[in-house]
Amino acid sequence: MSKKENLDTLLQSTLGVVGKLLDGVTEEESMLRGKDNVNHIRWQAGHIVYCACIRLKCLHADIPFPDGYQKMFGGGSIPSDNPGDYPTMKKLRDELYDLHDKTIKQLATLNDADLDRSVSLGENRNPKSIDAALFFCAHEFYHAGQIATLNRILGRERAFG
Repeated sequence: MSKKENLDTLLQSTLGVVGKLLDGVTEEESMLRGKDNVNHIRWQAGHIVYCACIRLKCLHADIPFPDGYQKMFGGGSIPSDNPGDYPTMKKLRDELYDLHDKTIKQLATLNDADLDRSVSLGENRNPKSIDAALFFCAHEFYHAGQIATLNRILGRERAFG
């Protein structure tokens, strides 16, 4: 299996997991943090969308970040408890699926040599495209675990297993 095929499989799996965890989460539920003040699902979803943009850039796509997302959802951002500070869950889900489609289409234009080209992530970080994309898939699974925990706090059935 080629690097491209492996990445495609991982992207499909990642979206399947995250999509299942976000489906059905209401606007109200998306802002709950639980007794341990965990980052709420709305922030988690927005952060995943933000990182999906970075992953797409790592695949040599020229795509802008949605307005304000770096401040709202970038690394080091502090989640707000005001739902009016964020896009709706519907918008975030729609953006996630749209970015996934764009990522799959962009990946289809690349070959393994393209995936071995370096990308600039700032601060003298220049990994290979494939390595950066794989990192952001793993990062998305990390946040999927947090969303799964919040879903359990909300009293939802386990999404898997």
